[in-house]
Amino acid sequence: HGVAILQSYLCYIVGLIPLAAVPSNLTCTLFRCLFLIAFVTFFHCFAILPVILTFLPPSKKKRKEKKNPENREEIECVEMV
Repeated sequence: HGVAILQSYLCYIVGLIPLAAVPSNLTCTLFRCLFLIAFVTFFHCFAILPVILTFLPPSKKKRKEKKNPENREEIECVEMV
């Protein structure tokens, strides 16, 4: 998932660059807030989550569900013309 996260992060930053060039105080503040959100998200995806998942991996227990023919869900198909 790292490549997809990096690509979306780079696109987000490229979208923020024009906002940084506007001399208005309001857009400058907006740029700072959005950049801070991007930085925290990047740090969360590449530092915090991998460390937590290293020490607390997801459970490998499989759910044991009884496969009863009575519990089977029927799906109706509709043909569109």
